[in-house]
Amino acid sequence: MKILKDKIRALIAEGKLAEDIIATVIEHDEAKKLSQEELVDMILDAQKAEGIKQALKADQKKKDDEVITKKKASEFDEQVKTAVDESLKKIDNLIKDVAVQMIECPGTGKNILVKVRNKISITRIILNESEINSIINYFSKNAKIPVSEGVLNAAVGSLLISAVVSEYAGSRFIITKKSPYELIEGIRQ
Repeated sequence: MKILKDKIRALIAEGKLAEDIIATVIEHDEAKKLSQEELVDMILDAQKAEGIKQALKADQKKKDDEVITKKKASEFDEQVKTAVDESLKKIDNLIKDVAVQMIECPGTGKNILVKVRNKISITRIILNESEINSIINYFSKNAKIPVSEGVLNAAVGSLLISAVVSEYAGSRFIITKKSPYELIEGIRQ
């Protein structure tokens, strides 16, 4: 019987129809011992098994595709993270510094100003036009607020940005950090 079942499975795997399978295996010695109904049942069982096998393969392919998609998504996230790092690279330390209350970029080629404990200090950091626009675009994209009429007022996390984008006068921005206490006070009002 095992030889007959293997032969039937092989024919099903080749894509043969039930009538063709019966015509091929009817001459087999083991098939001669079976009634036509038993032979048909055996073929149907083998077709079901093949169908299940194909469904399992399709399931596995779908899972493999999902893994590939997730891997591509994580690679994309890494690219975005790198882009973010590049956008905020020069002012990242100022953003992370809890003592800094405000970061002001008065324009291209001018030193960044910071407000620490209500005192304004000049830093050695100087941004060019593309770096300024990159920072403004970072906030615009993350806040999902387009820069309209050359002005952007947006919040991303605890950072608020007020920016002016101008080809003639040059772009500039002020980033204000809100402390958790200020955010709570804002909710109460």
